[in-house]
Amino acid sequence: MDEEITAVDEALGTALDFDVLRGGAWVGVFQRGSSLHVASSFGFQFALPRTIRLPVVRYLDPDRLVVVDAKALAGVYSGFVMSLSGTVLHAFHAGHGVEDVVVLNELIAITYFDQGVTSGVPPSEQGVAFFDRDGRFYGGYRSLYGSAAADIVDCYAACRVDHHTIAFTSYTGFPLVRASPVSREHASWELPAELHGAAALSIRNDTAIFFAPYQKKGALLAWRDGYQPREVGRHPGPLRGLEFGRFLSTGRHGFTVLTCDV
Repeated sequence: MDEEITAVDEALGTALDFDVLRGGAWVGVFQRGSSLHVASSFGFQFALPRTIRLPVVRYLDPDRLVVVDAKALAGVYSGFVMSLSGTVLHAFHAGHGVEDVVVLNELIAITYFDQGVTSGVPPSEQGVAFFDRDGRFYGGYRSLYGSAAADIVDCYAACRVDHHTIAFTSYTGFPLVRASPVSREHASWELPAELHGAAALSIRNDTAIFFAPYQKKGALLAWRDGYQPREVGRHPGPLRGLEFGRFLSTGRHGFTVLTCDV
């Protein structure tokens, strides 16, 4: 397992979240005092709307970001498509209890904690919701896949697989699911009990890597269908799954990208 550590200027404040592109470019949300702002390796900085309390930031494309408040206030927009100068291009209702945001080529996928799924705030009850790149609601996972959909009370871990596909594992049954919402492709696998409860997930070719399942806290475990899980590294976490067997760890003044050799 390789680890690449990146430090950022401590004057930016305390880092709350990062997104990292494959080439190493990064964007982060930072807190200084009571204010929140976005900064990046490209040099832009701007303040976030004061209604945002627990921000998640992701690159959409070379010119835009999406920022989502993980804890939505009733009746207040909680998702924002923004330019790199900080202009709000589109505001939308992203749901409540956001666990992760995964950007696909056509869509933005948002996953939810159990607090969101049971909150009564749509579309959180879907477990995973999809929005287009202007923030318009495209569809919810349960509605799109009907009887084929896995049960989601809490979407524990998710990651981007490729341009069109998200993978996730969810409570209660902890299947591994791959879903391509535009084409409606869907596949799921029953996981060994050793992998249940993983807090982060990444996919590399036909191998899935799980971080910190219930029975193996701190472990990174690689698994292919038909094979037993094997440990490929350890980390204190928390981690977020990226593409191609990579994970991201956010620190107060920087981040670490882990790459698992599977």
